[in-house]
Amino acid sequence: MKQKFPLLKERFFHSAYTEDRYTAPLVLIKETDSLSIVFWNKEFITYRDKIVGIHTPQSQVSDSHNFYEFLISNHALYQFVCTLNGTRSLVGKSTSILKQDIDILPYPEEAEEISLSFWEKSLCEDALEYMTSYVRHGQNSKLLKTAAEEQALRNYSRLFIRMLVSLYDNLKASAPVFLDSLICQPFYFGERPNLEWLAEYPETELRKLNI
Repeated sequence: MKQKFPLLKERFFHSAYTEDRYTAPLVLIKETDSLSIVFWNKEFITYRDKIVGIHTPQSQVSDSHNFYEFLISNHALYQFVCTLNGTRSLVGKSTSILKQDIDILPYPEEAEEISLSFWEKSLCEDALEYMTSYVRHGQNSKLLKTAAEEQALRNYSRLFIRMLVSLYDNLKASAPVFLDSLICQPFYFGERPNLEWLAEYPETELRKLNI
């Protein structure tokens, strides 16, 4: 997450701003979807636009560092929030976010208030790993260029059953069936049914269902 800051060579600025803006301790957040975050507690530092600086007095350096640690420990969640609520995120091929998107990130007194359920975590992971890339790269994205493997289907089946277990406690999944042009993921209730036809002539028999 840590990045080097290049030497600032500009001589003219929009405004002088205030000295506190560039005085440590600082939590620095880059306005991109990667949401790079750095804790800076060294010498006076200048930085350009597209970086949000959060300053606290030196007497509150421990609070500033705790804030930084909280952001890092919930980094994936904050990326997800920026993806959902960001004014630029998922708009065309944009990878940038705005300061106002960072300003509205939640920072509760109790960490449990932003903890995610298992299915929310799954949505978060899918959005960050696949959907953002799909919006920007389309046919060249990982989502469309990577074929689903058996382990991915099993993970999907486990999540699907876990979400419905409160309603259907006898719901189970069979092994996925890979065909030439599609994948069939069977589910059943109770005892495993006799579906030998799936193993012998799966595509032919499945196509008959559409007749």
